[in-house]
Amino acid sequence: MRRWPFLILLLAAACARPVPAPAPATAAGPRTITLVTTTDIHGRLESLPWISGYVQNLRAARRAEGGDVLLVDAGDMWQGTLESNLGEGAASVRAYNALGYHAVTIGNHEFDFGPVGPRTVPRDASDNPTGNIEARARQARFPFLAANLLTREGGPWTPPNVRPSVMVTVAGVRVGLVGVTTTATPSATDPRNLVRLTVAPLRDIVVREATRLRSEGAAVVVLLAHAGGRCEAFGDPDDVSSCREQGEIFRLARALPAGLVDAIAAGHAHDGIAHRVSGIAIVEPFNVGRAFGRVDLVVDPAAGRVTSSRIHPPQYVCDGRTPREIDTWAADACQPPAYEGRPVRRDAALIAVLRDDIERARRRREQPLGVTAAQAYPHSTRDESPASNLVVDLLRAAHPEADVAIYNATGTRTSLPAGPITYGKLYALLPFDSVVATATLPVATVSEAILRGVTRGPIPIVSGIEVTITCDGTTPRVAVSRNGQVLPADAPLKVVTSEFLSSGGGGYFPDMAERFTLQLDTPMRESIVSVIGSQARGIVAGTVGHHDPDRKRVRVPGNTYPVRCQ
Repeated sequence: MRRWPFLILLLAAACARPVPAPAPATAAGPRTITLVTTTDIHGRLESLPWISGYVQNLRAARRAEGGDVLLVDAGDMWQGTLESNLGEGAASVRAYNALGYHAVTIGNHEFDFGPVGPRTVPRDASDNPTGNIEARARQARFPFLAANLLTREGGPWTPPNVRPSVMVTVAGVRVGLVGVTTTATPSATDPRNLVRLTVAPLRDIVVREATRLRSEGAAVVVLLAHAGGRCEAFGDPDDVSSCREQGEIFRLARALPAGLVDAIAAGHAHDGIAHRVSGIAIVEPFNVGRAFGRVDLVVDPAAGRVTSSRIHPPQYVCDGRTPREIDTWAADACQPPAYEGRPVRRDAALIAVLRDDIERARRRREQPLGVTAAQAYPHSTRDESPASNLVVDLLRAAHPEADVAIYNATGTRTSLPAGPITYGKLYALLPFDSVVATATLPVATVSEAILRGVTRGPIPIVSGIEVTITCDGTTPRVAVSRNGQVLPADAPLKVVTSEFLSSGGGGYFPDMAERFTLQLDTPMRESIVSVIGSQARGIVAGTVGHHDPDRKRVRVPGNTYPVRCQ
């Protein structure tokens, strides 16, 4: 009889503790694994609590029927915002940990921070050029995949938690994941951070890893590729007539053996894909968290294969209808419709994880720079734009000894709105920490650099000169003018640019780094910040950053890129 009080206490304690709901029994038959993909978030962490709301709804729906969600990212996770950059990507990894990603692949901009600490490239032998990526990988509770990033000796690059591929189990199904990055990576980040690595062609690496995963029992193989393409219409996934099929990811899909890869999570191009190419489902959900990709894979565990796949159009996050960017932490920033039969709720727990990062960024972002722009400066990465012209005009103003400032259109990342200019607005426009580089070069060398940009690299943006490119048969000719006068090829020009371009990034100045002088303590962005006040009158009048679409600073045949003289 004395045992009764003790048993009663045990029962009371058991009743006081919440009992988790039992997981549904796994069905013996086919089950659905929903592949959810993000890419090119670029530090836009404001989008992730909303994406998490969608993912939670999907997990509940799939698990109720014996399936689950496979969540992956196709690279360029952290470069681009104060929330992420102030901690060199640490906040992005914290958010991805909280969301429960299964794996990510490494994009070109993951290399931008270089060594751990304030140096963005190695300065001496003690600096590890991939130190920051390796630190972020150690922080992550999911693997970083990098199958085609090889050591100089040709072996796999495998610091802790970085590997070519991985096997995961989702809803009782063995899923193989392979990660690769674009072969353009050496020119799409500072090449000095890749001095210990080589970037191998994609096809053979993917075949090797996917074949090995199949041999080890993978019923599903998904490729995470920081390589992309572009499509315009998403109504029918089997209609690729709106796609630019020469995109890197389309070429890869067509080159793979039939049935080896079931789905591709693509990225890098900042465009949309939701199509089937050579039997492979490919999704690429634009960039900065505007959308996510989704493929429902129906798997027969007994047969050990995917029996069907349903490709969904890009799921627009904010309102479900348009690729609107999410650029505020406000609770009412978005009003998404119901998804999977449930309201989409912003993930408050994820915001709590990021609270310190959000506050630190807010204080820096709101710093006023003392100038009000009378008009907006729109932005483009594919053409000259007011935003890019503003950057090079301010860069030349910061270095009045220079005859010309040169930058690349992809180095600017967003538009500058009208109104008071704050540090945060300028940072969003110019998030990279590349320092200033100067050199005196002959006009012929500058002409060659610009020609490389218009024919195969990122679009060049200039201040202080005008450039006209014409076709002499199949040969492009470049004329450089100052104040209406064409300059001779041997005339010297004092050039100011970014360290990224001076070191060979973008392909403008290959093997010329030794000809440039670096201002190691002066990030280009901070150099520009220092002269905004002195340029206030020109900014207000619109003469600083002036852009005339009918008379561009770099004029090319047909006004189209890349330039091709037929």
